[in-house]
Amino acid sequence: MLKPINFKNSIRGENIQDNFEFLEQRLRSEALSVGGRGIIEGMDIVVVDNSKIQITPGRYIDTTGEEVLFPGGEYRVKRFEPVEREAKGLKVNALGQASLPSRPYSTHFSGYFTTGQYDFLYPTKELTFTSTAAGTNIKAVKIENEVVTFDAGMWAGREINAKYLYARNRMDTVIINKNSGAVVVTGTMSPSMSHADLIDYKEYIIIGTLEISINTEIEIKVHYNEREERPIYVDSDNNLFLNGTEYRRIFFVIPDMPKIYDVYIDYINGNIYSYIYQDGVLGWVKVNGPSTGVQKEIKIFTPESSDFPSDLQTFKFDAEGDLKYHYIPGLNQIEIIIDNASLMSDQYDEIIKDTEDINNGIGFKLKDPLDKPAYVEVRVTHNTDEANANKSYQRSATFAKENIAYVGSSTDLLYESAVPYDAGEYQLEVFYKGQKVYRDLDYIEADVNGDMLLSGLATHFKFVYELEEGTEVVSRVTKNVYSYDHISKVIENSYGSIKDIIDQVNEFTNYLELSMNEVDDRLFHLESAGEVVQKELSKMSEFVTKKDVINKDKIDSAIVSNTMRESFENAYPCEAIINLDDLKLTDLFFVFKLNMGNTNILIKDLDYTLQESGNDIVLILHESVVDTTATILVKGVKFGI
Repeated sequence: MLKPINFKNSIRGENIQDNFEFLEQRLRSEALSVGGRGIIEGMDIVVVDNSKIQITPGRYIDTTGEEVLFPGGEYRVKRFEPVEREAKGLKVNALGQASLPSRPYSTHFSGYFTTGQYDFLYPTKELTFTSTAAGTNIKAVKIENEVVTFDAGMWAGREINAKYLYARNRMDTVIINKNSGAVVVTGTMSPSMSHADLIDYKEYIIIGTLEISINTEIEIKVHYNEREERPIYVDSDNNLFLNGTEYRRIFFVIPDMPKIYDVYIDYINGNIYSYIYQDGVLGWVKVNGPSTGVQKEIKIFTPESSDFPSDLQTFKFDAEGDLKYHYIPGLNQIEIIIDNASLMSDQYDEIIKDTEDINNGIGFKLKDPLDKPAYVEVRVTHNTDEANANKSYQRSATFAKENIAYVGSSTDLLYESAVPYDAGEYQLEVFYKGQKVYRDLDYIEADVNGDMLLSGLATHFKFVYELEEGTEVVSRVTKNVYSYDHISKVIENSYGSIKDIIDQVNEFTNYLELSMNEVDDRLFHLESAGEVVQKELSKMSEFVTKKDVINKDKIDSAIVSNTMRESFENAYPCEAIINLDDLKLTDLFFVFKLNMGNTNILIKDLDYTLQESGNDIVLILHESVVDTTATILVKGVKFGI
């Protein structure tokens, strides 16, 4: 309380000072009670380089309620302190490759090792390889992530030891108070990017967090999700801010003069809109969207199964048969259970396939291998929320073809596949002596000359070791069309252009536009003539309601005939007359001639002619095309429900 002052005697300085201190304390308490502590304005974090940040000037209310002006400044970010690790008895495969438990780190380059960095520093104590048997030093020829490649001719099938530096990402926190100024608190190296422990910094205000990640160099990203903005304050323009964001007014009727961040709730239709910028235009943007539900898939890796990893660490879903387990990375869609215990997210890494597909998560790799084979259960949760149709469209067709070849000589390593396939897409399966063999470990995907292919159209495969004479090699090419992107790719590989499909889509679009114009004309007449309205309303029993099931007979024939039914791919002997069952002249298809590893597209009316025969088509080849040793491949898309 204020102390009363008796002016009859004399004024004592301590009495006045006590009252000043009391009033100042009341003002601080009032500031905390009304608006709370936190940043009022400014104090943004700007990354200068991979070891330095800058904090812009600003002001904040500290934990005592005092308003503090901050002049800004530059601050250092602590360098990584890697840990030395050793891996013994690493097996080198037939391609000369061995896998380290984690990526090797270089303090010289402040990032993970690459081949160029390793060659520049070699020899270096930061990353060394030695022979397990003789202890001699070995120089790697390639370093890519955790995979190290050596001279296969010398080291394939042998074991090596590795000594390297280990470092992981970390999350630092930038804090401030009146006495100490700004401080960067260093977090712990961890795959889960854990925050620093701030138990000793209770009197500080959090400015932001720094995600410090390692690749070939250090990268710093600034996050403000932990930032302590003052809960309530008013700026110099009298705008109210709540938790650092300008107050959003809420309306149930669209206002005549909206302000940015205003919210309009359409309670009739259940929609919420915010008045914000989108694509550079200020307007009402819908902020809530529909969700189509959740679906769970469960896969169990058993020690007896063929897909159980030999390294007890790297678990992958089959690229073709296990498509339903593929997931969207980074959304916590997989849960791993080993011996009835769930794994934390920092105990494994997601394996991501380099593709444009949205669901390109194809497995996971444990941070540390299992002590022994065990039952590993994976639960994959799929949820769809406003995904594009061409991203979430499921498989529409599956076609496969097998080929059996017999080993005539142990030196015969190159074999032709049943049909051409896409290299690198896991479309080819190879079985030798009844056992499935694996790409890159037992064979490579190749062209007609035996050269290795990583992408593009492949026609052969080549073993990396000699085979036993008289045994059989079975190859199977399986192609799954499971998205609009893949359908486009099949057509592109077949013909090299999808112009015909685009023309059909444009023609269909024009038809829809004409139909909409007719609807508009009909509505105009309904509005302008009461008698016509009454007449049309009397026909309501003939209309389709939203509760009706729309059958094929209720859809316009033009729409039915232009709707894609399925994709197909069929092979026939190269004879003069070929019957194409269940195919119409209005379907989209291409004709290829396969002979001795060569693929040629045939031209209509030049190489062949077509005739309709009921619900089928008769393909008549020109006499110059007929070849009993060749194969005719017909592939495309059927239309009509």
